[in-house]
Amino acid sequence: MPDADRLNDTRRDRTPPAGLAARRLPWLEAGFFPLLLLLAVYGYALSLLLGAGTYKPALYLSTAGVTGMLVVHRGAGLLRPAWVAIGLALALLAHGCLMAGDRLWGVYHAALPWFAVAVAAVVLVPDRFGPERLDHGALLGFLTALAVGAQIVALGARVNRAGLFSNIHYLSQFTILTLPLLLYWALRGPSVLRGLMWLAIVGDFWLLLKTQSRPGFLALLAGGLATAPFLAPRARWAALAAVALVPGSLYATDLLGFAARIDDFAAHFRTDERVVMWREAWGLLAENTPREWWLGHGFGQFYWDYQAVSSFSPMENFAFPHNFVFEVLYSHGIVGLLPVVVAYGLFYRHLAAATRASHTASRRLAGALVIGAFTAVLVHGFLTLPLISRHHLYPLSLVLGAGFRFLRAGDPAHG
Repeated sequence: MPDADRLNDTRRDRTPPAGLAARRLPWLEAGFFPLLLLLAVYGYALSLLLGAGTYKPALYLSTAGVTGMLVVHRGAGLLRPAWVAIGLALALLAHGCLMAGDRLWGVYHAALPWFAVAVAAVVLVPDRFGPERLDHGALLGFLTALAVGAQIVALGARVNRAGLFSNIHYLSQFTILTLPLLLYWALRGPSVLRGLMWLAIVGDFWLLLKTQSRPGFLALLAGGLATAPFLAPRARWAALAAVALVPGSLYATDLLGFAARIDDFAAHFRTDERVVMWREAWGLLAENTPREWWLGHGFGQFYWDYQAVSSFSPMENFAFPHNFVFEVLYSHGIVGLLPVVVAYGLFYRHLAAATRASHTASRRLAGALVIGAFTAVLVHGFLTLPLISRHHLYPLSLVLGAGFRFLRAGDPAHG
C-alpha cells in the first residue's frame, strides 16, 4: 500500500466512531434538555390548572430547557409563526416600557417574557419520551380530569367560592380551557378513558354554572360557534344545536340562577360595569395627541389617567379597561395594536387552513377544538382580564403552544 494511502487509512481509523461525543456526554444523548422541558411544562400546566401558584419554578426550568434546546438542537421544532409570536411579545415589552418611562406602574408587563418562554417550551417539548414512548395525549386528558375533580372537591368543601382559585373568572377560564381537551379524549381517546372524560365534562360544565360567569358562557358559546364550521356535517349540526339548546334550556329552567343573571344583565346593560368603563376609556382615548394615538402612553398609564375620569369609587380604580383593543391602543397606540390584530388573524388563518387540509378525522377534530379553545380564551379574557397579564397570557401560552404543535405536525419540513 502506498504511504499516502496508509496515512489516510490510519487517519480514518483514528476518526472517532459515530456517537462517541454523545457517549462522552450521555445526558445529551439521553435527552437532558427534552427531559427538563417535559418536567417543566407538566409542572407549569398543572400549576395553572390547580391554581397552585407554583408556576415560577416551572418557568425557571422552562427557561433552562428552552435555552438548551436552542443551543444544542438549534431550535429544531420552532416554526416561523412561533418565532413571530415570541418576537411580538418581546417587542411589546420594550415598546410599553419605553413609552412609560419613569411613570411605569404595575407588574402586569412582566408576564410577557415568561409568556414567550412558555410558548417555546410547549412547542419544543418532545412528542414522546423515554423507552416506553409515552404519549402525552392520554396522560394530559387524565390529569385534566383529575384537575376538574380537584376543583369540584374544593368547591364542595368551600375552600372559597372559586374552587382552588381566588376569583370566579379564573375558575370560569379553567372550565373553557379544559373542556375542548376533555371533549377530544371523550370522542377519540382510549375506551378505558372515555367514561372518565364524559364525567369530567359534566363536572366542568357544573363548575361553569356555579361561577355564574356571563363572560364564561359567552366565551363557551363563541368557542362552539368557531369550532362548528370545521366539523363533519353531522357533528357540525350537533354542535350548533348544542350552542342553541343548552343556553335556552338553562334559561327556561333557571338552573342555578342562570335566567336571573341574564335578565339582570339585560335590565342594567347601560349601567353595566364594563359598558361604563368602555365609555369612559373611549373618552380618555379621544384626548390623545397624534403622537399618543400612534405610540400610546406605555404600560400602566391607564391606571393613573383613568382615576381622573372614573365614575367608580376610589377603591375600584381599575388598571385596565376590560377591553383588549382599548388596552393595547392606550398603552401601545396604533403601532402596537395593528401587529397584535394581524398576529391573531394569521394564527386563525393558519389553523383554519391546516384543519381543512387534515387527512384524518382525529386531526381535523383536534384542529377544530384548538380553534374553539383559542376563541373561547380570547373572548373570556377580552371581557374580564388584561391582555398583558399572567392571568390571561399564561393560559393562552398553552393554547398557542398546542396550536403551533398542530401546525408543525402538518408541515412537511418538520416531518
